[in-house]
Amino acid sequence: MNSSRSVFRNLSLLFFAACASHGSAPSPGPDAAVALGPSCVGDAPATGLGAYSSTLIAQMQAADLIFRATVTAVHAKTIPDPVDTTSLVVARVTATAYASQGIAELGSTWGNTLTIDLASANLAVGATVFFLAQVETYNGGQLEVKEITRVDETQLPNIAADAPRMMQLFAQNPLYARIASSRAIVRGSVGSIAPEAGICASEHCADWQLAAVSPAETLCGAGASPLTVGYSGSMDIAWYQSPKLATDQQGVLLLHHAPMPIDPETATPNLIVIDPLDVHPLADEATIAGLLASPPPLP
Repeated sequence: MNSSRSVFRNLSLLFFAACASHGSAPSPGPDAAVALGPSCVGDAPATGLGAYSSTLIAQMQAADLIFRATVTAVHAKTIPDPVDTTSLVVARVTATAYASQGIAELGSTWGNTLTIDLASANLAVGATVFFLAQVETYNGGQLEVKEITRVDETQLPNIAADAPRMMQLFAQNPLYARIASSRAIVRGSVGSIAPEAGICASEHCADWQLAAVSPAETLCGAGASPLTVGYSGSMDIAWYQSPKLATDQQGVLLLHHAPMPIDPETATPNLIVIDPLDVHPLADEATIAGLLASPPPLP
């Protein structure tokens, strides 16, 4: 197995009984201070799903491995590849909260020791950290993962127990998974569309298009008006299922940040619609608002 996977695997895992007034507004969640509006996690209990920000939820959905590990060596690796070890550490996994099917299929081949490509190379031998990570390489029976983020367990003490329940909930409720990981959800109309600046030499590039979206109502999150929303204009096999926007289109948009870079050839726009569940007709607004008001409980 290698680290190549489809865009939709990365983002879609990466990553509404109300009337026009949407019933009771969702309570401000952990994203409220930065989103300037109610969190898109919705009215979930703070003792469970509501303890987590939409940003962290998006990172969890993008993860192949959610685990606690202790660093045993720095600037080191277990994989046989001749790679720069500046940002690499070797760590012993002491607890696994979630492993993707791909990692589970590896079985015990890599034991409980792996290489971590750190987002910030600032860990010392003996440091114990709770990581969210994506598979980067599997070679010679050894596993290397790329850190998405690390979690302070003193701030989120229940994450090891909550993570598998959250991942199960999202697998069972794909629409709510996209809602909870949204940076903002708006009802609005699409104005002008222009291509993102930059040249991509690969046929597999996203071909980002930037749409000016004027929100008529913001269901959660917030932003300037009009919003600049990126979508893939490519019909390549990696992108043809991603939603396409059109001038004068009206709908409900679930706007996301990318937890990790999507297209290595070009910069990813700040707000994107990338999953088929990110764009909805106006008729779906009540369903979306209802899930914000009454999120499904953790299993």
